Amino acid sequence: MKALLDARFAVIVLLIPAAAAAQPTPAALLDEITAVHGYEEVALSPDGARVAWVEPVIEKGRDTGRFAVFAAPVDGKRPPARLGDGRHLAWSHDGTRLAFVDKQLYVAAIGGARRKLTSLTGYVTDPAWSPDDSR
Repeated sequence: MKALLDARFAVIVLLIPAAAAAQPTPAALLDEITAVHGYEEVALSPDGARVAWVEPVIEKGRDTGRFAVFAAPVDGKRPPARLGDGRHLAWSHDGTRLAFVDKQLYVAAIGGARRKLTSLTGYVTDPAWSPDDSR
């Protein structure tokens, strides 16, 4: 029994230096944390072929307070496209357009440019499409 306890103690003593060596430095830990991608919002198109998401805009390692809208096909055959700044995603029912808000309401055609739809005083939130996608 004593030999078994001595063997367990020897294993524990041998593992302590290895565990201490595996501890990341504060600088390495900060590098890992800043490399993490944060997603504010994710929306799958109604046909399941595309995904859109919102992520914070980081410049020079600092959060700018702005958010970028991206879209990409789920098959990964094309890289993500940045559609502009904004939040509050809403896919059209046919999955060809994405509405989002950046103080005003914008619509981006997939594979095309974005278009500003409103010029309002105040804020717009939670866009939604009419059943026939015309409005």
